[in-house]
Amino acid sequence: MANFRDGEKKAALVSAFEDQARRELRDFVPPCDMPRVFTVPVDEETAAAELEQFKRTHNMLPEEYYVHALMKVLFTEVLPQADEDAADLIYLPMHLPVYSVCGVDLGRSLRRSGVLDSPKPKLFAYVWDTYLRPPFERANPYCVLGQDLLDLNDFYLGCKEWLDDTWHAGVSESTIDRHPNDFGVGTYVPPYESALAPGFEAPLLYSFCGVLNYGSVLPPTHVRGDGFADAWFAMAQADLPDVFVGELADAKARYGEAAGYRDFTQNSVFTLCPAGWARWSFRLYEAIADGSIPVILSDYYELPFDGFVRWSDFSLRLPEAGLRDIDTVLRALTAERVAELQRGLARWKDAFTLTGLCRNICREVSRRVRPG
Repeated sequence: MANFRDGEKKAALVSAFEDQARRELRDFVPPCDMPRVFTVPVDEETAAAELEQFKRTHNMLPEEYYVHALMKVLFTEVLPQADEDAADLIYLPMHLPVYSVCGVDLGRSLRRSGVLDSPKPKLFAYVWDTYLRPPFERANPYCVLGQDLLDLNDFYLGCKEWLDDTWHAGVSESTIDRHPNDFGVGTYVPPYESALAPGFEAPLLYSFCGVLNYGSVLPPTHVRGDGFADAWFAMAQADLPDVFVGELADAKARYGEAAGYRDFTQNSVFTLCPAGWARWSFRLYEAIADGSIPVILSDYYELPFDGFVRWSDFSLRLPEAGLRDIDTVLRALTAERVAELQRGLARWKDAFTLTGLCRNICREVSRRVRPG
């Protein structure tokens, strides 16, 4: 659990990210059909309280906040603003997960602002699986509520009173239960320069550095639940020269104390991207940023921007049960197929830069606010 000092570090990372976004988006040209935006004013006291709560919330990472931060910079500082009457879209620059975790019903504040009275489309950002929207019975059995990992029903029921179909959300996790108004964004990962490149005699065929098994906390059918513990253990113990599967401590023992997670995405042809606690994983976006072909092992997951990004050009997708055959599958790929995927990754990598993400966010918003 993060202490206050960790919270200060999180806030500093978010601030640095927002500054980076402002710099990189200075010359951003939005699509010509982008709706006119009205940003709901947020007073300084509310904004400060939100940030303070974010700093103290141990299970909310900076990378999750980046979705909100990027949209906030884009919709409040980059896109032209209009008054509420002339606007096509109303943007709410508040990070709803903070209020979810601390159990605050935003409906009260939003009613005071008058925004709920407008029939116009409204937009905000949210992490997880937009779990604040009904229905609460999910087709995805691994949702946070389905696993009883969070007891936020009171908050969700409070949202039900105001979160109608005029609302749209950009979400970091996108699953088959996603509301039709909402769209996946994934996340942004900053550039990383590996300090271990000389330690790898050649690129690894594939790797996974992270927690292999969360035990009984997750359902046994989850790729990182007890039902797959034997498969992860077998891969970790295989001792193959061109493969690394293990936790960070194992990586440090093999490659030295400087070893970090992204040293492996930067030095692997393929990166295994299994579902984490949620259906998505930061490792998917780290692999793309670092030029490693992602191997997605996450049932019920819908890939972000699937209408604009051809994921099949640069990634492999296997069912979670395919983890047991992963070595055979990857070694069976021809050199030509691997080269084809690598070319696709180079071609699509820009879609996951700050400007690329913003371009696709604009496309998604335009498609929903101005259908057809």
